[in-house]
Amino acid sequence: MVLLPSRNLLGEPWDHGFSLESNNLQAGKAIVLGCTCGVIECWFIQVRITLNESTVEWADFGQFHRDWQYNLGPFKFDRKQYVSELYRYS
Repeated sequence: MVLLPSRNLLGEPWDHGFSLESNNLQAGKAIVLGCTCGVIECWFIQVRITLNESTVEWADFGQFHRDWQYNLGPFKFDRKQYVSELYRYS
């Protein structure tokens, strides 16, 4: 779900299987941390990933099953280097 050809970290979040209304704040976020039990959908952390021409931004971190918001980011990455790292491990 993380390595290419997955697009989870490239602005096309992995389908976690939960039904969400389009206006739900958790809709359209990527999963970046799964539960330690090994079932990713159990208790996961999400982030909104925005791809721009030269950068990738991670912002709006949250926990799916709670309305917790984390005081993290936003984090900006050079897009060319970011994509290069994804290809490196695929």
